[in-house]
Amino acid sequence: MTTATTMNATDLIATQLASFNRHDAAAFAACYAADARVTDPQFDAPLEGGEAIARDVADWFNAFPDIAARQVRTVVEGEAYAIEWAMEGTHGGSLVTPEGHVPATGRPVRMTIVTIGRLGTDGRIAEERRSYDLAGILNQLGLMQ
Repeated sequence: MTTATTMNATDLIATQLASFNRHDAAAFAACYAADARVTDPQFDAPLEGGEAIARDVADWFNAFPDIAARQVRTVVEGEAYAIEWAMEGTHGGSLVTPEGHVPATGRPVRMTIVTIGRLGTDGRIAEERRSYDLAGILNQLGLMQ
């Protein structure tokens, strides 16, 4: 059964993906509520608010100038969603990490990211949890063995 909330979530996910693939950090962050919380395995504390989310995704666009994503699987039920994303890119710029900057390695990277989230009352993402193999990404970059 399709509800208005499901359609809104589906449309929002499509907008988020299109914004990501255009490398439009502001449009990507606009998919999130002003007070959104995003938990990411790279950070000790959640990202909070659109500005932090925009900065994080802009850092990825800088580090992987050709990064592209596609949806592999998506489940939407009411205000909740789960998405499996496949992403590929070349490490062509400085990668910002909590420990500092990693200079470009020129290496290709493939990653799977799973996001589980919930839309808020404004129809934008209120909270999201990201899950991905950070060690696997670092290994592909030649930074871990």
